[in-house]
Amino acid sequence: MNHSLSGTVTLNGTPIDFTGGQGYIESDSGRSFPSGYTWVQCNDFAADCSIMAAIAWIPFYGLRFRGCICVVHFNGREYRLATYNGVKIRRCAPGSIELQRGKYRLQIIIDTRSGLSLPAPRGGAMSHTIRETLFTAARFRFTEGNRILFDEQSKHASYEYEL
Repeated sequence: MNHSLSGTVTLNGTPIDFTGGQGYIESDSGRSFPSGYTWVQCNDFAADCSIMAAIAWIPFYGLRFRGCICVVHFNGREYRLATYNGVKIRRCAPGSIELQRGKYRLQIIIDTRSGLSLPAPRGGAMSHTIRETLFTAARFRFTEGNRILFDEQSKHASYEYEL
């Protein structure tokens, strides 16, 4: 979720050096995106922090439920807020996510004005449209009870949604 980079890419004859940068790698598989989902990722903070959160409608034996997986790395510690460990999705709307697991609460506000509509898979065909931006402003506030663990902003959050 937050690895170091080294290397150069040449684009139209101009070298771009990524050495010293930060990276994020994710793998997707399957033939369709979930119907109704939101995803945000950011590792560009003043604090030692990286965050990934995804919320989606999950099909399950003819039913469906809203599921969540979220990982917060902060100061060398990992916090998981996920369906499998009891997270409550307090809010999930375009530009706004709020999760709570016990005494931990994560609030995310995302600027949705930028981004592009992109084709996405549905049943193996690129027949669906999602909204995605690689660089947008977002605010991330993570608390433990009444104690603020961090309240950080970034102009380099990645955000994708179809709600």
